[in-house]
Amino acid sequence: MSVKQAIALLCGVGVASTATAGGMLTSASGDIAFSGGATAGYFYNNRTGGGNIDGFEVPDVSLNFSSDAKARGVGFNVVTGRSQTPTVMSSAPTSITAGEGFGMYVADFSIAPLTNLTVNIGKLPTSIGYEIAPTFANPNVLLGAVWGAQPVTYPGARATYNFGAAQAYAEVNSDTSTGGSGATVVGVLAAVRGVNLTASYYDAYNGRNIVDVIASYNADKFSVAANVDYHMLDKAVQAAGQATSATGMALYVTPKMGKMSLPVRVEYLSDTTTKGIYTVTDGYTVTVTPTYSLSDNAFVRAEAAYVKAKTPIFVGKDGASTANARLAGSLSLGVKF
Repeated sequence: MSVKQAIALLCGVGVASTATAGGMLTSASGDIAFSGGATAGYFYNNRTGGGNIDGFEVPDVSLNFSSDAKARGVGFNVVTGRSQTPTVMSSAPTSITAGEGFGMYVADFSIAPLTNLTVNIGKLPTSIGYEIAPTFANPNVLLGAVWGAQPVTYPGARATYNFGAAQAYAEVNSDTSTGGSGATVVGVLAAVRGVNLTASYYDAYNGRNIVDVIASYNADKFSVAANVDYHMLDKAVQAAGQATSATGMALYVTPKMGKMSLPVRVEYLSDTTTKGIYTVTDGYTVTVTPTYSLSDNAFVRAEAAYVKAKTPIFVGKDGASTANARLAGSLSLGVKF
């Protein structure tokens, strides 16, 4: 089980995971949990800042096989599929799998040397951030700009100790997405009166360090969450006379009305470094995603996302004109199994 899955389980909300639905498979070595999901729909945007794709897309297909490690035993977690990770900054595909086909983007083994201690080794899902790569597992379809500056998956080893109502973890990894040659990460998470809290520190080797804080709460009629990131550049990558930090804040509010829900995400971004951490130096995003549940595991979503930047960075469909605002929309069907 990943740290993000544990966060969701502690409070019954927070980051959704590919284990939301699913069932059990029986193998020679015991029961294996099987789950997954997919998203398909029509995507539109008026400016992208790079490429442009309007039309029908299947941004996610995810299959998850896992088995928890018993005491002094071995478990595993494998996620295979296709994830294009469309974001509010550019909904053109940015695949984290091999090419445009299927790939294996999480694969780790877990051991439990002690009853409350689990060690995961392999290609791990990051412990940083509220959102995760598969769009069907998030409140909104397009991933946020805050997510876009966070790691996704990487080779590494993570140790998690479960105190009951709280957990603590530490890891080392070979992640290069923040400009370094790897990182050390430590964090704690806990459920306090129904509020899920987590704090992590990602210390990159000669790259970009991240302080990541998440809080979430779920009730029958609404859910709310916040994710705040503070990025700091190591001295080795600082530019002379330039600022060395960036801040991203995301607020998620989801009113619920029977089979209808209305996830809203608002983000504020500030980056005065020369690294383009959030693509924009200063700006905000607003995403609204009316959702109708067809069943417990299937839903239809419409979405409108607006991005406003301080400077004109978004390229028009003519490939030449620029503007400081971008509008994107989609109509999609999602399923979890």
